[in-house]
Amino acid sequence: MFLIPFLYKKTEDFTKFFIFLEKGIQFLEVKEDEIDEFCEINEIYFDKKTIKEKYCYLQICQKTNLKNFYNYTEESNAECWRRFIVFENDILHVNSTNPEFIQPILKNIIEGF
Repeated sequence: MFLIPFLYKKTEDFTKFFIFLEKGIQFLEVKEDEIDEFCEINEIYFDKKTIKEKYCYLQICQKTNLKNFYNYTEESNAECWRRFIVFENDILHVNSTNPEFIQPILKNIIEGF
């Protein structure tokens, strides 16, 4: 199962997402019965957990200290938060430096999974 821990903030003009990814480029793979343990070990706290198809969406709460995690750089070798921006007038526009695999995930989050 792919684990999608995320934060997002929506404004009138855009939505800003932070997705926790392995090396900043791929989804985390965790067995469904290990999700809660993975979150506990990594101090990832969530307000909402939704399983849809092969994805588990975790809406991260403010209790999670993001400073404990790496932020994305082009050389990220660890799990890290990566930022994506979606402009409302160009839904799911992700610039060329961002992977296309993330587009359906962002769309699911915008639509409430």
